[in-house]
Amino acid sequence: MAVKSTAIKYEPAGTRSTKGLFLICILLSLFCFSSSHLTKEKLKQLKEALEKNKEAFEKIKAYQEKRIGLSSELKNYIKLMDFMTEEMKEHKEELPEDYPSLERFVKNVKDIVEEGNVNEKEENDKFARKVEKMKNSIKKAEMLISQLEERQAEL
Repeated sequence: MAVKSTAIKYEPAGTRSTKGLFLICILLSLFCFSSSHLTKEKLKQLKEALEKNKEAFEKIKAYQEKRIGLSSELKNYIKLMDFMTEEMKEHKEELPEDYPSLERFVKNVKDIVEEGNVNEKEENDKFARKVEKMKNSIKKAEMLISQLEERQAEL
């Protein structure tokens, strides 16, 4: 039977550490490559999500413009009610005596429209604040994506 020698082989100084360092560099480069690849996929997903959010934001802005248009319509109706009240006062003498007075009716309608206008204005203000927050969030997301792209280009 042959006996195996358990003696440590002598290697020149630095050879062992160079092999270990080489192994660490290879593993690190493989990790960076795979990390870079994953980051590219995540970055692509972030860009797609941002585009969807931008589209949704544009729809919301269009909706906000319609709401503002409704508010101006309500203001026009209030002006019309004022005009109708003035006209009824001017021509009250010309109407028959048994003709029902519409002043109270017009005043009630005007009050309802004014209340609706106030509520609409409050809702528009709340909506405008939400739209502004969304706009800021989109800007922050764009900045983040651009920074990630720059970082990706460095890798």
